[in-house]
Amino acid sequence: KKDNCKKFGRLYSYEQAKEICPEGWHLPSSNEYSQLMQFAKTTGNLRSRDEWTDKGGKGINFWGFNALPAGGREDGDFFDLRVSSYMWTSNKEAFWLRYYDNNFNLLPKDEKTAFSVRCIEDVQTP
Repeated sequence: KKDNCKKFGRLYSYEQAKEICPEGWHLPSSNEYSQLMQFAKTTGNLRSRDEWTDKGGKGINFWGFNALPAGGREDGDFFDLRVSSYMWTSNKEAFWLRYYDNNFNLLPKDEKTAFSVRCIEDVQTP
């Protein structure tokens, strides 16, 4: 739906995700997401304050990461809108944030599944 796309962003297959980051940026690895969680401490610190289902805890977006609950698409069907945020890693896994707790998971996923993408800037060494 166009309204969902405007609000939550697009969903990309793994092949699309590998190509979507602009020059000087890259798709984060599973290890980079794990480091993010060690820093953030809880998924609530990364979840947006808005759009999550009323059935669970709201995000506080403490670090400005603003993870939106865009859900995903698998076999042509959309799922978990307003309950989960899935973001591709460069390791063909999904970084998964959910509404009902402060845990995160890294899930191996089929490359045809579609999820959100967060690119991070490449580190420049002097």
